[in-house]
Amino acid sequence: MILLLLLPILTNAASNEYKSDMGGAQACRGDCGTKDTLSKFTAVVRLCIVQKGEDPNNELCSGSTATMIENDIVASEAHVIGYTPEESVWSACCDAPGANNAAVCTFDSKSQSRDLRERDVYIADGSDTTTQAKTKIIGKITKFAARSTGNPPGYDIFVGHVDRACKFCLAADLQPTITPIPLANTYPAQNAAATHVFTAGTGDTDPIDPAWLGRNYAYRQTSPHVLNNLIGTPYKKTQTCRRQSVSMNGENGNPVAVADTSGSPVFITQCNTQVLHGFHGNGEGGWCSESDNSKNGKEYLCEVLQLVQNQKQWISLKIKEWTGRDEMLDACSKTGAIQITGATFDVTQYECRTDSEMVKDDGGSFFGSINVCEDKGYVVTGKARDSFNLSIWFGLIVGSVVAMVGL
Repeated sequence: MILLLLLPILTNAASNEYKSDMGGAQACRGDCGTKDTLSKFTAVVRLCIVQKGEDPNNELCSGSTATMIENDIVASEAHVIGYTPEESVWSACCDAPGANNAAVCTFDSKSQSRDLRERDVYIADGSDTTTQAKTKIIGKITKFAARSTGNPPGYDIFVGHVDRACKFCLAADLQPTITPIPLANTYPAQNAAATHVFTAGTGDTDPIDPAWLGRNYAYRQTSPHVLNNLIGTPYKKTQTCRRQSVSMNGENGNPVAVADTSGSPVFITQCNTQVLHGFHGNGEGGWCSESDNSKNGKEYLCEVLQLVQNQKQWISLKIKEWTGRDEMLDACSKTGAIQITGATFDVTQYECRTDSEMVKDDGGSFFGSINVCEDKGYVVTGKARDSFNLSIWFGLIVGSVVAMVGL
């Protein structure tokens, strides 16, 4: 397999770089990518969280980026709807009973999620939410499932069933076209090209800059990535293919991080089709090398993507449970979909309850080895995955970041 060359940085002009409120890491705000004027990524939408019963059209949309993986199924990171188990007052949870430190996720008035207590979660078209007038409500999430077990390599993912004909939604004939993007089937080779897409990125400085009009940039933008860090984990007692770090330092094809883009997707190409690889939203300095995190006296963010390939079985069963359909979208199927009943998957599928020690924050820097993704389909520097570890220095932690859009 011919690996892609590292690409030059194409976005994030230096003039937009600033010291952010994400642990003091450098970030970009404003025009941090290329506006999606051709509507190539209409699947990338924005959550709008309001008080229960309120009309989302009567206020500025407040919520993070999410992705439509079916016409009526949305996915993002769990912490963007308030599941943040690294905070002591909230507990880790899984979408099934079991015997580790995580409770069963709930979605009622006793939910572990702060944002599901007495609130409604709507979906807005991601093309433009800069003003109330431009915001288009296209759905309401009526059912949820989550895996939320803490900082990387813990799980941070949710899926939801979307009512596209909700009370406050645009009429069907007025809704913009949304083309869902399916989950990836396999892991991309090391150094594969990818595309980050986000709808907010309105970030602020620390302390807050009252003159910053971040809302002016609340529209869908795209930015190139190169997946040059290994898929793997430094923790020995955790499944090895959950996460992949990305050094967001403006070098080697990856831009500076964009604040307030938790839950925003990273897409790769499989079977000549864009597919969902994982989500931004967890920053852990220890997953990248110290030389990547610290440059010229400045600190940069190490993003640890939540991958989705090993979550397809769980998500497919939720699709069937909620919709009654026995199929899900699939980029590599001749028909564009696969049957859920009896489905087989290209990579090992993971359960939630496998690592009770990881439902709490590790809490510090560490020196260790990357336990490289053990799936036989993962390609590292041109070779299929063998049984080896890559020892590297894990340096200064920029901070565990679970930024949510607050504007």
